[in-house]
Amino acid sequence: MLLVEFRAKTVRDAGCKIKRDPLPGNPAHALIYGNHANGGLSSAQAQKIARKSRILMFER
Repeated sequence: MLLVEFRAKTVRDAGCKIKRDPLPGNPAHALIYGNHANGGLSSAQAQKIARKSRILMFER
């Protein structure tokens, strides 16, 4: 499992949209939608977000 954090501004600056999707115990959870027809992120969008992300937890 990989858990990362980033600011909403980072997602918007990458040209993506954010939709709130609160989960039990995690009211900050959200979904990110990119430019592809299916809502997926382009490689460039994913890279922009990844560069500004911080890894909080990594488990195999």
